[in-house]
Amino acid sequence: MSGVGADAAIDARLALARSVGAEAGALALRFWLRRGELAIEAKASLQDIVSEADRAVERLSATAWRRRIPRTGSSARNTG
Repeated sequence: MSGVGADAAIDARLALARSVGAEAGALALRFWLRRGELAIEAKASLQDIVSEADRAVERLSATAWRRRIPRTGSSARNTG
């Protein structure tokens, strides 16, 4: 991929990253504002924890990328 088409593809992915980042950040903030109610559990050990916020934000991000770019793989740590 090179030239003008490549620039457009990169610009589209940058716009998507900004949009998904803003949406994920807003969701994370909503969880933060009610952090006293947040469910947190241990994964492999007591030092390896995950919250419902971690999973929700990760799921939102992965779903948004897959919806727009179906061949996008996931390196999700908390949802698989």
